[in-house]
Order: sequence, then C-alpha cells, then structure tokens
Amino acid sequence: GVILYQMLTGGRFPYEVGGAMRDVLDNILRAEPSRPSTVRRQIDDELETIVLKCLSKERERRYQNAGDLGRDLDRYLSGEPIEAKRDSGWYVFRKTVRRHRPAALGAAALLAMLVLFSVPMPISRQSEARAADDATDARIRADDAADAARAAQAAEAAQRQRAEALIAGLVDSSRIFFEFDDQPANLRGSYDARVSLLNGMSHMLGEVEPFVGDAGADPRFLHLVGETHRRVGNLYKALYGNGERARTGIEAAIAIHDRVLAISGGDIEARHGRALARMSLAELELSQLRLDEARSLCEAAAADFEVASSTTDAGMRQAIDDDAHEALVTYARVLARYANGMPFDQRDEAIHHLDRARAELGDAELYWKGRAAADGDNQRATRLLSIAREEQNLLSITFGRVHHQWGRSVEDDEIARRCFDLAVRRFQEAVEFNGTAASMFEGLLVDDTRNALLARDHAFALLYEGEALVWLSLSIEERAARLGEERPLEELLALREQALPLFQEAAEITAGLERVNDADIRTGRDVALCLNKLGNQQRVFGWENSRLDTLREALETFESSLARRQSLWDDDHLPQNGHDLAVGLFKVAEVMLMLAERDPEADAGALTAAACDLLGRSALRFAEAGGHGYPVSPALRLITRYRTEAGCDGGPEPEIDGQDAGEPGVDH
Repeated sequence: GVILYQMLTGGRFPYEVGGAMRDVLDNILRAEPSRPSTVRRQIDDELETIVLKCLSKERERRYQNAGDLGRDLDRYLSGEPIEAKRDSGWYVFRKTVRRHRPAALGAAALLAMLVLFSVPMPISRQSEARAADDATDARIRADDAADAARAAQAAEAAQRQRAEALIAGLVDSSRIFFEFDDQPANLRGSYDARVSLLNGMSHMLGEVEPFVGDAGADPRFLHLVGETHRRVGNLYKALYGNGERARTGIEAAIAIHDRVLAISGGDIEARHGRALARMSLAELELSQLRLDEARSLCEAAAADFEVASSTTDAGMRQAIDDDAHEALVTYARVLARYANGMPFDQRDEAIHHLDRARAELGDAELYWKGRAAADGDNQRATRLLSIAREEQNLLSITFGRVHHQWGRSVEDDEIARRCFDLAVRRFQEAVEFNGTAASMFEGLLVDDTRNALLARDHAFALLYEGEALVWLSLSIEERAARLGEERPLEELLALREQALPLFQEAAEITAGLERVNDADIRTGRDVALCLNKLGNQQRVFGWENSRLDTLREALETFESSLARRQSLWDDDHLPQNGHDLAVGLFKVAEVMLMLAERDPEADAGALTAAACDLLGRSALRFAEAGGHGYPVSPALRLITRYRTEAGCDGGPEPEIDGQDAGEPGVDH
C-alpha cells in the first residue's frame, strides 16, 4: 500500500514520518493515511479507494494478498466495478452502464431524436471535447494503474525475497549459534562473546517474528524458530540469571511448538521440540524453587518424549532417546528437592519421591553407560554418565537429610528418636555407597589414568563420602541432645577425623584437574567447592577442640578457595560466579572473626575490621545473586547477625525479602 501510494503521489508517504521514532510508529499504527487525491488531483475516486484499502488498519478490510490487489487493478483498467467499492449499488450501476457504453449511447441517440434535436450544436462540440478529455484521463489512469500493478508485484516479490533471505539467514545463524552454544558454555573468558551472540540471535528472532504468524509458514521454519527461542532463553538464564527474559524465550518456544501440534498432532519434530522446551522451563522453575511447576513440566515433557520416540526414523529416535534420558536427571533432582522440603506427616509421599528419583537415576546411568560403551568418543554419553553417578551419590545423602530434618521438627520425642535412628542408618548407607563408588573409580583409573571425567567422579565420590560422615556425626549429636543423652564425643571426633582426609584428597584431585585444564570454568569451581568443604571441617574441628593451628589452616583453605572464585568472577560475570564469590567472602570473614576472638597472637582489631569489610562485600554479592533468582535471604540474615555481633560500622544493608526462609544459610 505504501509503495502504491508513493508511486501515485511522487514519493510522498501516507503518514507523517518526521520527528521522534515513537511518534512515527504511533502515526503508522493509529493515524489515518492522507488521501492521495489531496496530493495529486488527477487520482480519481476509484484508484484512491484501492490505495486506501491497501492501507486499512484492519486486516480483514485489506487485500489479503498481492493477487487480490492485482485483480482489482485489472478491473479498474478494464472499466469493471472494483471490489474495493462493491458495497455501493449506485456505483456498480454507473460502472455497468459505462462498461456497455454502445448500448447506452444508442439509447441516448434515440432520446435525442425524440426531443427533435432541441440541443444546440455548440453543446455537441463541448461533448466531443469532454469525450476527448475523458479518453486522455483514462489513458493516464490506465498508465498509473499499470505502474501500480507492477509496483505491487515488485513489492510482493521483494517481500518474498526478504522473507527467504531472513529465513536462510536464521538457518545459517542458528547453526553457528547451536554449535557455539554447545561448546563454550564452560570456557573461561567466553562471557563477552556469548553476550554478543545472544544479542545477535535476539535481533534475528525479532526480524523473523512477522513471518512466524503467517498461516502458511513452513513447519520446518517454525521448528527452527522454536528451538532458537529455547536456546536463547537458556543463554539468558546462564548469563543473567533466572530472569523473565529467559522465561519469555522458553515460553515462546513452547507456544510455537503448540501451534504446530495444533495443526498436525503427529509432527514428531514439534513434539520433540516441545519436550526440550518444557525441560528448559522445568530447570528454570527448579532454580526458583517452584517445585510443583517443575514437576508438572517434567512429567509433561516425559509424555512428549514417549510420543516422539515412536518415529520410524532411527537417527531421530536415537536423538530423542538421548534427550529423554538426560531429562531423567533433572526430574530426579526435582523429586529429591521436593521430598527434602516435605513435613513428617507426608513422609510416605516423600520416601516415594526419593525412591522414584533413585530409579530414574539408575535408568539414566544404565542408559548412558551403554551409550558410552558403544561409542567411546561420545562425549555427551561420558559426561551424562558422570552426572548420573554424582547425582546418585548426592541422593544417598538426601535420604538421610530428610529423616534428620524430621527428627528436628517433630514434637514427640519417641518419633524424633526413630527419625534420628533412621537418619543415622541412611547416612551409614551413604558412607558405604560413596566409599564403594570411590573405590570403583580408583580402580578404573588404573587402566585409564588420563581420563579427567573418571578422576572427577573419584574426587566427588570422596567428597560425598566425607559429607555423609559429617551428616552422620550431626545426627548422632542431635539425637543425643534431643533425648537428653550424653554426647558421644569420642565417636563424633573419630567421624570428623575420618572425613578430613577425604575432603583433602578430593581437593588435591580437583586441583590437579585444574592444572591440566584451567580454561574450563568447572575445574576452578570444583576446586573451590572441595576446598570449602575441607575448610568447613577444619573450622568446626578447630573451634570445638580449641585447636588454633587447625583454625589457621581453615583460614588458609578458605582464602585459597576465595582466590579461585574471585578469579572466576573477574573473567566471567556469570550469576553463579557472583553467588560463589559471595560464599567465599563470607567463609573467610567467619574464620577471621573466630581467630580474632580466640588467637592471642592475632591482631584482633585488624582481623575484625577485615572481616567486616568482607561481610559487607559478601552481602552486596548475595543481594545481586538474589536479583538473579538465587535463594539468599538466610545468608543475608546471617551476615547481618555477624556484623552486629562484631560491631561493624556502617556498610551496606541489603534488603531481605523474606523468601526461602526454610533454606540453609551459607554452605557451598
């Protein structure tokens, strides 16, 4: 419509296009177009009607396609009634008479004879002159209309070419994006490159968005747009936290796949794509502790995977099965987290969720073990086998933590005793389970000494074995306190001493992996985590046993962990790196305050001042992490308490929004 308007008016726009961009867009969306006859008086009412129909704000009142416009222009050129004015009866009558001009002229001649040539000859000459003028105007209109038709056809061709170019560009860009997104997620220093890639793909999606709503859009194009939306949403989550832009992208992917399935319920690719998008949204909900929503999404995704796996295409079926078994790990995490927050009166349901999680992880481990054995170069299979094993190690501890939590919360002492007894038994099983796993990985490493994933599995089995020992000691201690029994100090000390070398060995293994591959963000994170676990035990052991040397070791351990986390944050401002840095700052400050109180050789004032500074910085980082969706309120409350007890002056006091009050404080 705009192109036709410009051709008829010498390049004028139908709207006011000067001024601010917002005003221009408002004019295009809401203002009525100027009539072309006000610019060029030779434009008649019919041609103007055609132009204004092209520019109508209401979709149903416009020509539905360039073909309809071309046919109406043909009617205009041949003198037939145009569709744009079909609702005017008098207009149709006039055009019909004009179209059958010979018969009309004959009738006029007969009328003239009946009035005995009463009209003077000068009028006849004037009529001839008007007829000549009409013929000239008709030729001009015909030329203009022909030009307009050609312009409409050219515009349609240009629009089609632009759409094809954009779609082709999306195909190429998405391929690069998918390959790049799969590779550098854990590459240190890739933050800026990934931000640039994200911005570029977001812009590309904006460009193709008008074609997504086309009723005739190719399903293959819609699949591609949907998958790109999902990955863009995932990247928003990784780079900026659990914000609404991540949710918007993932939900857009689900909506696109829903649309394709509404048209063709048997579209396997759309079913597969929707399953993946639902799992991405489930992970987002899990990170925000929206556990009901996360569980529902996982179960809906599982149903989609099952339907999609019925495809007869072997290659596609393998890809779907791979994705479905990766999703099992996320589902198990959701179930475990769900059970961990359930009260004692829902214990049967909680245990059912934990048993289901264990079964899902067992299926995942078996599947990925088979895939890795069939193809030794399948890095995805090797990685997911490692993750499934690690989650099983962690789940063994979760069984004990659930019973431990019930022992703390119930009012009846006898029920509390039974809960703590079950917790002790579960933690003993977790110690044995992780110890067996550590021995297995150690044996596998004898024949494959350079296998970094096996070495990492070994380190984390040791880490979780130590963690289970710590929880075992806590359950024994709290059971005695709850029942009014004497604390078994020797047993507790023995368990703590047994855990320390396990944490130490895990830290040494991960530090070795970091030296081999310090370009991977995960190696630095793994070392920092293991050092924090080691430092926690050194701190508790040193404080409870008045061992200043062990407290000083804890400070050195935490400072080493903090240095790594600071370096990771400096390289990549990822939300997780910021959260981890907040934890590291807090850990160092906590031990400084302990040494300021207990160490007679320390400068208590200097240590307290340094600790106050670190606590302030930690609070700011935690508050920032809270903005990215991390549960941080307990940590902020703990920091506020420490600052108050230490007499810290001024400093930031981030708001505590009251969320996640049931979460633990500063841990990892």
